[in-house]
Amino acid sequence: MLRYHALICIGLFILGIVGYKTLPDVPLPLPWTAVILLFTAMAVAGVFAFRGQTSMSSPVIAAENVRLTRYMTPNKYLSDGETTWAFIPANGWMSLLIWLVGKNTAVVMMPAALLESESEYALIARCKLYRLTPQAVRVLCRKRAFKNALAELGHTEERPLDVYYGLHSTTLHADSECGVST
Repeated sequence: MLRYHALICIGLFILGIVGYKTLPDVPLPLPWTAVILLFTAMAVAGVFAFRGQTSMSSPVIAAENVRLTRYMTPNKYLSDGETTWAFIPANGWMSLLIWLVGKNTAVVMMPAALLESESEYALIARCKLYRLTPQAVRVLCRKRAFKNALAELGHTEERPLDVYYGLHSTTLHADSECGVST
């Protein structure tokens, strides 16, 4: 997709050169402030377009209600004695420029049994993700194992991350409901 955008830019540049050589010289008096504002608006639009494209070509975690970009780092798994939990760094991009603009700002915490791997770029969360409030994260961090896992992923009191908690599923059902016999 990035090649497509580069091809369009090159095509527009060539079209501009052809237009400059073939069209008659028509004076267009513009004040210099209008020209600066125009180029500033084009630069801002270009940055947002680049950021959007980079986030779309980054690895994702797709849940039933939200789709988040993520890093290709290995997932962290933790067992609290009853359930095995998966911790996945989210809202990150692969591009260095986009990393400078938007840092990793979230962690997805969900039961590992509800996590599927479609490919190395796409993780499927068979649950709904809910963003926890700061108070809910503090309550969650009372359990030392969860506090340590979140701290390893960059969550601190000074720089809190958004924590998405995977809870229930509306797409999973028992095999007997699907007509599968065991």
